[in-house]
Amino acid sequence: MDVTEIGYGLNQVHDNMLVWMYDVIGGNSAQGDRLLFSFIMYLAQRHTKLSTSRIGMLVGGRNHATVLHAITQVKNRMATTPVYAQQVAEVEKQLRGRK
Repeated sequence: MDVTEIGYGLNQVHDNMLVWMYDVIGGNSAQGDRLLFSFIMYLAQRHTKLSTSRIGMLVGGRNHATVLHAITQVKNRMATTPVYAQQVAEVEKQLRGRK
């Protein structure tokens, strides 16, 4: 998967996570924005060969430590929130279908 596919991933994240964000987080809150960016970084790390530094630069100029923290946050949320884990699995399934 290349950088173009990250754009597709962003659309998939938006489409599939928006309802969940409104239901669980309460809409376009700052927490919802952070969760969305974390998820985008998680997808980029899992589905591209980009370094964490490069992912950070592509997602708002963040550094590699921020990307690593975001990935950890997504993994922790997946472990504790079944609905979130299901949404992640669905988006990843769609991404795999595009390869």
